[in-house]
Amino acid sequence: MKNISIACVVIVFMAQACASPTTEHPVPPAVTSTVPVVVPTETPVKDTAVRLAELGGVPCPQSDFTCITLTVPLDHFDAQDPRTMEVVFGVLPASRERKGMFVIATGGPGTAGLKSADDYTAAFDPSISQDFDIVFFDQRGVGLSGGLQCARAAADFYTTDWDAKTVPGEAA
Repeated sequence: MKNISIACVVIVFMAQACASPTTEHPVPPAVTSTVPVVVPTETPVKDTAVRLAELGGVPCPQSDFTCITLTVPLDHFDAQDPRTMEVVFGVLPASRERKGMFVIATGGPGTAGLKSADDYTAAFDPSISQDFDIVFFDQRGVGLSGGLQCARAAADFYTTDWDAKTVPGEAA
């Protein structure tokens, strides 16, 4: 008897779910636009070497890469600060049809990324440099992107107690 009651309840719910709604929902009117639709035409893709030349690219020192210099804000977080600095990027165009760009962020505090670009690239699978433009850069303030001196930060770094056996040293 219990199974028959459950079956009846299920049938009632199914019937209600399949029934058409009793209230109609208004359909919003179609929006027409008088703004012309512009379909962009496909512009030819420029060769990476052509783009580098247009940006003023020059051979990187003792490297197969082409260097370009871009001016960037000194402080990205302060739009009111007008100061800028130059960052140097090294680009090695793909030797076959370009599939994309492979950007490597190496180097770091005090070390130039472009100095190791050719050595890193030589260790890559050859298909990477064949199919991708390879990009290295000297991080802000080092190597060819030099000129940023932080004397106080360096002094603080070298005079800090780095002895991890003490609480202040561990916190440093």
